[in-house]
Amino acid sequence: MDYDELVDDIVKQVHARYDDYVEYRKSNGLVVDSFDEVVEQLLDDELNDSLISYHQMWTIIEHTCDDTSSLFYDGTATFDGTTPYKTFRNSCIDKLNI
Repeated sequence: MDYDELVDDIVKQVHARYDDYVEYRKSNGLVVDSFDEVVEQLLDDELNDSLISYHQMWTIIEHTCDDTSSLFYDGTATFDGTTPYKTFRNSCIDKLNI
């Protein structure tokens, strides 16, 4: 699975979590918050629950790392001033349009 497929999969799962959230809240007579109000928490929950196999981690690192060779050979690498996790999370947020 490539980077964009990983992002799409997480986004799809966030939408499924929201559907479950709405169903649960409505069935219990509770107020349903809008998608925009709960999406970041749902995204964090999904990332915590489903991230990530080592293969998926490497896909994210490879996509976000400025030079994977330096990571492999020197143990040093830059990630555009952030971490691979934060970059991936931001990609998901962008895809969720929030």
